[in-house]
Amino acid sequence: MRSIYSKILVWCLCTILLSLGAFTLLSRNLSFHQNKRFFQSLNALQLEQAIQAYESGGPVKLGAFLQELNRMFHAAHYLANARGIDLVSGEDRSTLASLGPPPWWPGSRKERKVGFESVSSDGRYRFIVVAPPPLSPFAFVPYYVPILLAVALLCWALAMTIATPLRDFAGVVQQFGDGDLTARVRSKRRDEIGKLARAFDAMADRIETLRNAERQLLQDISHELRSPLARLSFAAELTKTAADRPAAAARVNKEIRRLTDLVGGILELTRSEGDPSSIDSQLLSLTDLLREVLHDCQLEAQAQGKTLTLLEADAAGLRGNAELLRRAVENVVFTLETARALVA
Repeated sequence: MRSIYSKILVWCLCTILLSLGAFTLLSRNLSFHQNKRFFQSLNALQLEQAIQAYESGGPVKLGAFLQELNRMFHAAHYLANARGIDLVSGEDRSTLASLGPPPWWPGSRKERKVGFESVSSDGRYRFIVVAPPPLSPFAFVPYYVPILLAVALLCWALAMTIATPLRDFAGVVQQFGDGDLTARVRSKRRDEIGKLARAFDAMADRIETLRNAERQLLQDISHELRSPLARLSFAAELTKTAADRPAAAARVNKEIRRLTDLVGGILELTRSEGDPSSIDSQLLSLTDLLREVLHDCQLEAQAQGKTLTLLEADAAGLRGNAELLRRAVENVVFTLETARALVA
């Protein structure tokens, strides 16, 4: 059995059957000892009453007393002498006591009438009771079957309650493992299975975020490096023809440092993507930021025979990361320059 559904169902049914068997055996043993003491006390009392009826009224009064007992207890009662001769009818009753204990007592195997015998203290009288056999354990089968069916139904419902969400969970895990990073369990259960499902969903969200961040990182690197590499290329060409070569070399070093900072910034941004609050932000002047970007882009514009001009308006302030905002504006300017060059 590899199915957890089958295991739960079988274990529940076995537990119920074992519990029922143990309960039945324990009940029979307790009933045996309790009933044995009860019948011994009852027979002793009836023996004394039968002896009193016989000694005070002879066989007639004894017969009336025994008939009353037969009617009340639905069993045959006899009072015999020491040799087993019935004191009312004169028949031999010695063999009735050998009928033995009831079949539901330990050691009994066949259904038959049962006999009890009590002997007076002086040994002169024998009181014999012959009763029909008690109910067999199989007589309760019609009552046990509906109960077992109801228990089996409850066990089946329990197994389905546990096994079904686990099967669905396994299907989602397989789907996620096959590459569908959007697969989620989305369980609403409040038990351990629900907690496990929500933990998996949280892990899947994190993995999907990291996967998207990795792809975005490659796109950002390829996009962000175009502007500084282009400026670095122009600056390198200027070192060959510029009259002020130290200034041109300084511009190359500046672009190299900016390229290094750019790579480090991209990696830092990717690491902090899961926690936007960790990004350093400050109050900035938008006009100053645009002026700095245009100054850095003048080199590429001059190489294309163009001029960049900033039409200043009222000073505007905003809060954000200076380097990230600068790169964003720079990418826009560089993209426009490249597009116009391609169109021209």
